[in-house]
Amino acid sequence: MDLFLVRYGEIGLKSEAVRRRFEHCLRTNIEKAFIRERSECKVSSDRGHLYVNAADAKVAEQVLVHTFGVTSYSKVELISSDMGSICSFVEKWSKERLKKNQTFAIRSRRVGRQGYSSQDIAVKAGETVRLANKEKGVKVDLSHPDVEIFIEVRDNKTYIYADRTEGPGGMPLGSQGKVIAVIDDEQSALACWLIMKRGCNPIIIPLGKEPSTEVLCNWTPSGQLTIGPTIDRLDENVIADIIQFGQKKRALALVLGGSKDLFKKKDFPIFYPVIGLGKTHLSDLMKRLRS
Repeated sequence: MDLFLVRYGEIGLKSEAVRRRFEHCLRTNIEKAFIRERSECKVSSDRGHLYVNAADAKVAEQVLVHTFGVTSYSKVELISSDMGSICSFVEKWSKERLKKNQTFAIRSRRVGRQGYSSQDIAVKAGETVRLANKEKGVKVDLSHPDVEIFIEVRDNKTYIYADRTEGPGGMPLGSQGKVIAVIDDEQSALACWLIMKRGCNPIIIPLGKEPSTEVLCNWTPSGQLTIGPTIDRLDENVIADIIQFGQKKRALALVLGGSKDLFKKKDFPIFYPVIGLGKTHLSDLMKRLRS
């Protein structure tokens, strides 16, 4: 089994009760995504982190990089919080990773009562790594190192890793209720994706020839979307019908991608998430959506 340390952002800013609810939603979404991929995992947590033990590391990375609410994750090695154990492990670990004439830095954090400080970890582990790789000409560079070695001590456990992979961030899908999303092209799909990133579950209304929603399915735990009735045009009358449908489904808002026709309904929110975004920003977001 491979262990991943998973970080979340906004969830940690909520009140205790709300944080627990959102964290539970995030854990459930990760577990459902593993079930979708027919792969085993075990998810645990402490304040500020989730820990995913995965039978398949490649599946785990594919799941985590497509799970809303995950800000970043790292594949980690787990050892005890004993300073001797930490130094012994990083000595061997660094020899396998540091190459000739490379520079490195120790980035340490500590939570709990261990009898030493984060600075103590950095100094002792750093000296151990330097001496173990002295013949390679390896040196310390705290400003612009070639390799960073992260050491996080949390109570009686230590997590060691060298890389952080960015997740999509946002809020866990399903934590904020339902919306209706009209989709007819990539821009409207992107608008839907941006609302999904805020935790909303979409009900898709296809416009015209039924558009492909596969790109959005990649971002749901089950790999599926709820599809509503297809429409052949978008005007004030159709918008009224969509809103009526949405109200029956207890949706909170309508999401549209275009900006040519701005519809306003005082009794029902209509969102245009891509309005105001520049071409470069839109292009970057579209690449992320397709990833």
